[in-house]
Parts: sequence; C-alpha cells; structure tokens
Amino acid sequence: MHESFMIELDAIDRRLLDLLQADASRSNVDLAAAAGVSPATALRRVKRLVDGGVAFEARALAEEAVQQCYRVSPGPDFVLVLWLPDMPAYDALVRRLFTQDANVRNVRAYFAVQRSKFDPRIRLPA
Repeated sequence: MHESFMIELDAIDRRLLDLLQADASRSNVDLAAAAGVSPATALRRVKRLVDGGVAFEARALAEEAVQQCYRVSPGPDFVLVLWLPDMPAYDALVRRLFTQDANVRNVRAYFAVQRSKFDPRIRLPA
C-alpha cells in the first residue's frame, strides 16, 4: 500500500482497479461480472476507492512520466509534474490518464517555457 492511501486495498479492490484501468468505460454490471462480485458490491467498492482518491492516484503514480504528484485542497484534486520528450508523448499520457477515466472531470495543463529558479535544497539548522 502506498503511504498516501487512506484505505487498505484487498484482493477485490485490486481486481476492480485492474479492470477499471484496462477499461474505465465499462458498466457497473459488466465490472461486477468481470471481478466476480455482485453489482452492489462493485458499486460500493468503486465509490470507496474514488472517495479515497485511489483510482486516479494509483494510475498517476504508476506512470513513469509523472515525476511529482501532489494531492491538493480543496477536494480530491491533484497537481502532477511531468517530464515528457515531446507533444505526442504528452498526448498519449493525456489519453491514458485523463480521457479514459470517467472520474476525471476537469483537466488544466500548464507548460513551462523557461525555468527561472530551481533549488530543491532544504535549509538545515546551523
């Protein structure tokens, strides 16, 4: 379990997440059948995963291009810092992470055109 997850993932949760990552557009009835659980169980489990921020966060963390991932307030929103070699790679990532996920409702993208300062050091006490 990743340290930022607030809930424990069991075998059913992992199976549901795996199925959703492969095809987030499937109906709850189809998802339940594929996972081997009742539709009510699938619906309840997926809602719990979404409310916990797991469904999107797990996929973002698995992406090699995601260098940093922050959960920000208010709400279940994220800021991702990405490194991609070109716009076709960015387009492919957008399709994988955002457009195929029914839970992603709004995406804003900002592109750095110049780095004015980068200093990740932490000031240590003297």
